[in-house]
Amino acid sequence: MSPQRGDEPPRPFSHFTDALEVDQVLCHLTLTTAATHDLVRENLHRSPLYTGKIRGIGPRYCPSIEDKVVRFSEKPAHQIFLRAGGRDTHEYYINGLSTSLPRKCSARC
Repeated sequence: MSPQRGDEPPRPFSHFTDALEVDQVLCHLTLTTAATHDLVRENLHRSPLYTGKIRGIGPRYCPSIEDKVVRFSEKPAHQIFLRAGGRDTHEYYINGLSTSLPRKCSARC
């Protein structure tokens, strides 16, 4: 994974704030691989959102990994960001990897 640093200096969202006095939290970027894409394609039939068994709306502006692999099949990789859940936690939010695939998706998992 490659570190993704924030703006230096950080820019506030509000014009009412002159400066931010808090250290930024480091994010990391990784990419899917051809093996990841193969695994997703092999298991599309097990994804209830993709097959239409259930309906739902995923994260805004972020297609599921199933949609990315199928709709953008010419892309060799897709970005996935890991963001800390907070300053004092070991939990991370995985941005760019929404899915309805089951936890164990095939014999290769």
